[in-house]
Amino acid sequence: MNYIIVAFIILLTLTNCTTTNSTNKYDALLQQEPYKILTDSIKSNATNANLYITRGLLLSKNDKVDAALADFEKAYNLVPNETNAAYYSVKLMAYAKYDTALTFLQKCTQKFPTNIYLNNLYGQCYIEKNKYQEAINIYANTLAQDSLNVLAWIAKGFCYQELQKDEEALYAFEKSFAITPTTKAGYELAAMYAIAKNPKTLIICTQLKKLELQETKTVQPTYYEAVYYNQIGNTNKALALLDSCINNDYTFADAYIDKSQIYIDMKKYNEALKILTIAKQNDNKNPEVYYLTGKCFVALGKINEAKYEFENTLLLDNTYTAATEALEQLRK
Repeated sequence: MNYIIVAFIILLTLTNCTTTNSTNKYDALLQQEPYKILTDSIKSNATNANLYITRGLLLSKNDKVDAALADFEKAYNLVPNETNAAYYSVKLMAYAKYDTALTFLQKCTQKFPTNIYLNNLYGQCYIEKNKYQEAINIYANTLAQDSLNVLAWIAKGFCYQELQKDEEALYAFEKSFAITPTTKAGYELAAMYAIAKNPKTLIICTQLKKLELQETKTVQPTYYEAVYYNQIGNTNKALALLDSCINNDYTFADAYIDKSQIYIDMKKYNEALKILTIAKQNDNKNPEVYYLTGKCFVALGKINEAKYEFENTLLLDNTYTAATEALEQLRK
């Protein structure tokens, strides 16, 4: 009988050691400051989910990723409510643990089907995985519960853009902007309207300028007005607006690029080169600036200079097809 008791005690001790080793993987870290006080509190109150959340936030702040996630997961397992699910989901996504987040959020959205926040996180997770149709399906579920959910409409718009479904994207951004005007949806609408030569561009840009008075002011609305006027053939107005962009933000690359493109279209290659030189001084990592510079040199018959610019374009972006084709033409 004594042998049996001794054997049982040994087995129990081994089991406890195994459990301790497996559940206290980060024990050495958690015994250090500033975590020790929370670790001690958890030892005396191991079922308090809030203590795990608090320690997880502190670990997260100090970039102790795996230990932080373990605490958030533990908190949810102790108290599997919507708040703790949100904490764990957000941190999984913040640390790009998208596969784990997808599995977890799938269960959460089944358990909490009316929680729109978790549903939107689920959709965002699919976006991060480049699974845009799946994300659209998730956001459709959100909108079935709350048709005025601005973030869901915007997210759907971006997904449709990625799938090159412009009409659906436009509809989604329009719905979002009609519910609550935001710069996020407004910029997309202005860009799409401008390319389509739609005079609504000017209306949206006026609204965006008013919105930006409450937020961070940018040159974006003026830029989209310039794009619109250029699209309808009013190049003088477009150039004036692009100059306004540059004067108000000399680092705004799109304004230089569009202005130089207008001069290239007008066959004013030396004027275009002056603009592109300034653009390079502001940002020497933009492949389009080098590509347009190459086009100017080709037009001016400076083939070696053109080759150099196209090669630089490809150094910055080896997928720039137009630069590859231009080089091939010059080497024939």
